[in-house]
Amino acid sequence: MNLIRLAIDKPVSVSVVVLLTLLFGLLALMSIPVQMTPNVDSTVVTVSTFWEGASPQEVEQEIVDKQEERLKSVSGLKKMTSQSTENSATVALEFYVGVDKDEALREVSDKLREVPAYPENVDEPVISASNPQDRDYIAWIMFETTDPELDIRTLFDFADERVKPQLERAEGVAEVNVLGGMEREVQVRFDPIRLAQLGVTYGQLADALRSENVNVSAGSIDSGKSSVRVRTVGQYESLTDIEQTVITYTDGGPIRVGDVAEAALTFKEPGSFVRSMGQTVMAINVQREVGTNVIEVMKDLKATIERLNETGGMLDAQARKLGLNGTLRLRQVYDQTIYINSAVQLVIKNIFIGGGLAIVTLLIFLRSVRAVGVIGLAIPISIIGTFVAMVAARAKPERHQFGRAGVCGRHGG
Repeated sequence: MNLIRLAIDKPVSVSVVVLLTLLFGLLALMSIPVQMTPNVDSTVVTVSTFWEGASPQEVEQEIVDKQEERLKSVSGLKKMTSQSTENSATVALEFYVGVDKDEALREVSDKLREVPAYPENVDEPVISASNPQDRDYIAWIMFETTDPELDIRTLFDFADERVKPQLERAEGVAEVNVLGGMEREVQVRFDPIRLAQLGVTYGQLADALRSENVNVSAGSIDSGKSSVRVRTVGQYESLTDIEQTVITYTDGGPIRVGDVAEAALTFKEPGSFVRSMGQTVMAINVQREVGTNVIEVMKDLKATIERLNETGGMLDAQARKLGLNGTLRLRQVYDQTIYINSAVQLVIKNIFIGGGLAIVTLLIFLRSVRAVGVIGLAIPISIIGTFVAMVAARAKPERHQFGRAGVCGRHGG
């Protein structure tokens, strides 16, 4: 009753407090980040093992099965998944919320020591810990072309060296990955018969290529008040440079790489592939920085994509450079903010419906417009005031928190 009497005796002070609550609540709502789901402090431990030259079946039988047999008894384990690919194995262990990360890493390391001996040439398993929130990708973007003769995957170098840095400059972007492309590489294809005829071994060929393709610092030369740095440049600049490399010397003269092999510029076998509508494509995924506003990050990211796609932009210039019979552009196929905006609008709609029903119900029973008006004002004030507390707690307005604010507001009414 003292609080009610105070409000009646000091209406100006109460009005000021209410207005300040509304003001700071609205400022807080505009300043705090927005994201789709809450941060969950669960721990994921990943075990990566490399075995060069092994098939996926061999990796599964000789590495993954043995590791899973030991790791399944780790305390606090919620879920374990594995992936066996050519040359490597990955086992991911997700722990329940509250499990200490350092303790989980220690126990996983101890269990791996119990694994029976691995086959020869298997590298030591690498253990790392991460949070599921760290893999929160807010956008997926695909490269598209109207030229039917172009394999879009061959543009990996352009995507990685030109497009990727542009997207990384967008405000709030933490990481950009290019997937499904084919990276250029130089292959030296040797003729084993020719090697045998000239008495050259594969090791000699490999050593010659490795030792010649380097830049070496030769120190500096002091000349009075000035100092000149000396550097010998030996890295290959063309296929001809590779084929002119001397492997060894014989009585008949030098034996060069071109005498036993052919250098060719080609593409690496892709380590991953992306398919869309039945077609193999190249894609980009984007990860935001932790604590940033997804909506603001997406606005800047979309502006960057639009700038790259515009006539005369980077993609248009690349299409002309390649002589494409069509266009080259980026198309965003996943946008996390669509789901965020939809969820927020749904919660706001429910708040209005719930608040309206509460007011109508009170009006039916109280039959006093004045009393219901006071209670009706309390609903939005309490909801908006909640955001001040959220800022103080460094929280983010997620779907479940909007819902709670609506419940608290109607209950407060």
